[in-house]
Amino acid sequence: MSNPYLFQGEFPAQLRRAIADRRCVLFVGSGLSAPVVRSNGQPLPTWAGLLRELLGLAEKESQPIHRSREIRRMINNGSFLEAGQEIRDQLSAELQRYFIHIFGDPDVKPVENHFLIPEIALNGVITSNYDRLVESAYTISTGGSSQLTFTQHDYDVLTPQPLRSNRFFILKAHGDYQRISTVVLGTRDYQELQYQRPGYRDFLECVFATNTVIFIGYGGTDPDFRIVSDKLAAFYPTGFEPHYIILPAGSLSLTQKDRLLHDQRLRTIEYRLDAEHSELRRILRELVKISHFKETVQPAGRRVLMFADQADEVRADEIGRFLDREGHSVFRMSNTRAMQSAQQDRLKRLIETCETVLFLVSRQNAHLLHVGLPLAEDLRKIVVPVVLDSVTPPQWFRTYPYLRLREDSVLDGLRILLSTVGPQ
Repeated sequence: MSNPYLFQGEFPAQLRRAIADRRCVLFVGSGLSAPVVRSNGQPLPTWAGLLRELLGLAEKESQPIHRSREIRRMINNGSFLEAGQEIRDQLSAELQRYFIHIFGDPDVKPVENHFLIPEIALNGVITSNYDRLVESAYTISTGGSSQLTFTQHDYDVLTPQPLRSNRFFILKAHGDYQRISTVVLGTRDYQELQYQRPGYRDFLECVFATNTVIFIGYGGTDPDFRIVSDKLAAFYPTGFEPHYIILPAGSLSLTQKDRLLHDQRLRTIEYRLDAEHSELRRILRELVKISHFKETVQPAGRRVLMFADQADEVRADEIGRFLDREGHSVFRMSNTRAMQSAQQDRLKRLIETCETVLFLVSRQNAHLLHVGLPLAEDLRKIVVPVVLDSVTPPQWFRTYPYLRLREDSVLDGLRILLSTVGPQ
């Protein structure tokens, strides 16, 4: 039986279009660095391997970790955050030196996998790796030019912010090994990332709302990926365009792949795994080809941000599929989610990254309309309010021109909607 997820040499049209429009972000995991070998003959460690290596370095220097056997059992059982926090607390004075010993090894240098990335037409790169292999590949490939690189600790002081300035960026989502205070290793680090870095979380939300993201270098059960994908499920606005994860064949069951698609909008692309990860390099080379020959790919139309109440999901799906068939890129934010997240500032950041903002007017979203509609107008976006069926809009709203989409004339209404969204 053939595997429908297996890469056959061609990417989905939506992904090719995103690269052609330079609206693609690569999310890099540790698997991309599998061919990198340190001076001791060992590869760079996985998260579990890193925790075991830190325990071993402490024991080697006669600074054994208290309850090290119990911590090893925690690692074996997959409790990486808890084990990492205990190691961090006990090794606080030596942790920076150990990280430099591991990730600053003189033989840790970019390989072909890394050098292919700068040849892909990307809007940015996010990596959960502590090393500097991606940054080094860009520096070497561009003849010494430095890229905008920052950690989760740096985002709030960036001026201007990369999505607003349309500047290429490299985000080190779990920190940099040379700055141990930025490294996400344990429970408290992760809690700080989740709850004390709202600007960073807003940035990630905008990235996922306005770009196609490709996860590469992750296994289906990698703890790094599980943390990121759980965050994605928590704050990702419902959209019509999926993101992608590139995995070795057999990493996930069919049910798991279906759940990724339905719960997190992650579509799986698989490759045959061998010792050299040759198929992964082939996939990267194909992404490079798309970038070099992007004139053969139909450019994307307008980027449309649609606000819709969950009760109107069926009609929102219908509108989204119609606009998608006409070449537009549609992203959907539920009204409930929009109002729960950091209100006006977050709405502004989302609206800034799209050309057209579409509001599906219902009885439940009057407050969002009152905030979001004037905001979109102030940002000089194309604003398209759509009143569904027999809904009576708020009194103040009736001074705005709007399109009424009636159930008995949906097709005619969608054609009018297409003309108001704007030309491709």
